[in-house]
Amino acid sequence: MTDPHCTHDPCPEEDPTHAMPEEAALLLLFILFGLLVALACEILLHRYHIYAIPGSGAVMIVGMLSGAIIMATAPKKDGEEKSKWETNLEFNEHLFALIFLPVIIFQSGYSLSLSHFFKRFGKILTFAFLGTFITTMFIGLSLYGISEAGLIGGLKFNLAESLAFAALISAIDPVATLCTFGCLKV
Repeated sequence: MTDPHCTHDPCPEEDPTHAMPEEAALLLLFILFGLLVALACEILLHRYHIYAIPGSGAVMIVGMLSGAIIMATAPKKDGEEKSKWETNLEFNEHLFALIFLPVIIFQSGYSLSLSHFFKRFGKILTFAFLGTFITTMFIGLSLYGISEAGLIGGLKFNLAESLAFAALISAIDPVATLCTFGCLKV
């Protein structure tokens, strides 16, 4: 029996995040196609020994192009700022932290050769801490200075935002560099 005072409408068609089965299937097909294109880019870069761009960079480019295609072509209802596709594909930090990040970390630890690691432990600590700290400070302070000078198209970053971005970039860039060196057998 329904409550006559209840204003909640349980109709799923009016929920903006609810996708119809056809839309969900099309969205899943688009995501799978993007993953296949990213995988093909990785394979082609490795097969033809192209080291100017790391595989992770190629995957990021595929992701940006996919996002641009979705933003340009996804049907929007009148008055909506975002389409259902854009809403359903927004980054979910909880999913990333709970599902994807542990897999990345554990795979790296599992494939690590302990003898090589402990033989070079001093150098690893030096580059890991001192190198990352210097790079973070350089990128963060440079970004902050460029932002304060108004050279980024009107965007303003405070010092904390600049240093947070720099810490993220500084931690990722050495990983891509080491991956590229590993492919080159340096």
